[in-house]
Amino acid sequence: MNLIGMTDGVKVISSIDRHDYVAVGDIMHDGGQPGTHQYAGYNRFRGTSIFFEVSKTYGELYTDYQYNYGKHKTRSYGIWNIEDVIILDGITEDINSFEYEVSQAIWGTRGINGDESIKFVNLIDCSTEHLNVILHTQKITDNYKKIINHILNTIRN
Repeated sequence: MNLIGMTDGVKVISSIDRHDYVAVGDIMHDGGQPGTHQYAGYNRFRGTSIFFEVSKTYGELYTDYQYNYGKHKTRSYGIWNIEDVIILDGITEDINSFEYEVSQAIWGTRGINGDESIKFVNLIDCSTEHLNVILHTQKITDNYKKIINHILNTIRN
């Protein structure tokens, strides 16, 4: 996933959710990622802005944030060494487009039987059956209905 974050030349940090305040040394990032449903609509930051890529999906980053946010918990993601990310020249995608929103929309799942720990997955990675179950059994926003229908009728056809 491509992210917006901050760097001091050694570390790279990035906020994943609107309530995700990340700080290391003299750098800080808060407000989440533009183009996602978990974006606060603003970013607060201290440090040098950077655009970079990591090999995780937004679902994986958000799951890590949900399980490991708070005092005395260690997150796997959100703070990287600069050599562990791919630095980009700028934003490579239109983060305000519907297509980007579709690619980053996530869903919390507890597995097919509902007995697993919650895990966040990108909707676009869900099976057609899973998307249909969500569409017909869950109370979801009109925007999520639009996203799921787009995946089913446009991307899967």
